[in-house]
Amino acid sequence: MEKDKIKHFTIAVPDIGLNEAPYAKEVAKYLGTDHHEYTCTVKDAIELIDDLPFYYDEPFADSSSIPTTLVCKMARKEVTVALSADAGDEVFAGYNRYDYMMKHGSKIKNTPALVRKLDCKYYGLTLTLTIFHFLIKSIILPQSV
Repeated sequence: MEKDKIKHFTIAVPDIGLNEAPYAKEVAKYLGTDHHEYTCTVKDAIELIDDLPFYYDEPFADSSSIPTTLVCKMARKEVTVALSADAGDEVFAGYNRYDYMMKHGSKIKNTPALVRKLDCKYYGLTLTLTIFHFLIKSIILPQSV
């Protein structure tokens, strides 16, 4: 008796320009896995938003929560235990920031530690002030008018 093929699940998100489903299909073909694919539509995403607090136990503002939840629901129909490949971009340097670090990393590394620390503190403060400014301008001030 032939053993069951490993089941392989992926979500296609063609509307946002980040669709990795064709690559997943190629990998599945190469590895000989049982490939399952679902295309996430805007309607799917909107309908799922109200359910996200049930699946995530804390505020979670990562847009990947929608396709991740969809792929989990799809996989659950076929399997009871699954291994996730989430974080593959981090492991295999899939984001453009890794290209930036390869290109400019030595310059950053050669910058004195004190300057790097001050720079990080400045950008952290800038981000905090930007968020604070947004909250005041868009939420607090309109309510007091």
